[in-house]
Amino acid sequence: MMKFLMLLAVFTCTTSANQQTDLAVLESMVRVLATAEGKRLFVGTAVVVAKHRAVTNCHVVRKAHSILVFRGVVRYRVNALVADPENDLCLLHIPLLDLPFVPLRASKTVQLNEPISIVAYPNNIGISLRRGQVIGIHEYARTHAIEVDSGFAQGTSGGGVFDQHGQLLGLATFFTRSRNPRFFAIAADRIERLLEQKVAAIKPFSRVSYWELGKFSYE
Repeated sequence: MMKFLMLLAVFTCTTSANQQTDLAVLESMVRVLATAEGKRLFVGTAVVVAKHRAVTNCHVVRKAHSILVFRGVVRYRVNALVADPENDLCLLHIPLLDLPFVPLRASKTVQLNEPISIVAYPNNIGISLRRGQVIGIHEYARTHAIEVDSGFAQGTSGGGVFDQHGQLLGLATFFTRSRNPRFFAIAADRIERLLEQKVAAIKPFSRVSYWELGKFSYE
């Protein structure tokens, strides 16, 4: 069984080739801090995808009793969520958050070798952006995992993977534990469904994603 790692650390920042698009994307990112039993803390990133709504990986928040998101030094409380544990997508409801939101792009339109940017919050050192390209598109249960060549380390869970126009392709989520790691984003396809569903109270849950269960094959 292939082993995968959640993204919970820092990646390197690079300069922007399209400042206007980059600035728009950066305005739609927030840092996530989830507090679990015993005051254990889980950190990650979320992308604002609708008014008062931001999406992150469920593995960041599934053990949480309370969740905060941060924009700079300003913090906002998450009061509910919609969870899709199998696809590792959790939509956070943040009533006081009023930031620009990004457009979504269907994974069926993504092309090999297409340029991308990965944007996320490393641990306690601010937001970061890294360039790369799509090197694989892997189907799973009517959606896709998008493979990218831009490596990311632990600390970036829920970070946005964007095209050149600032459209969200997916969330940086996992990589293989191997001598030559491979890096994957969960496609944004199912976010639209989450936006249509009723929110639920925040409480811990145990269901895990398809990639954590070893159901994903990239060959």
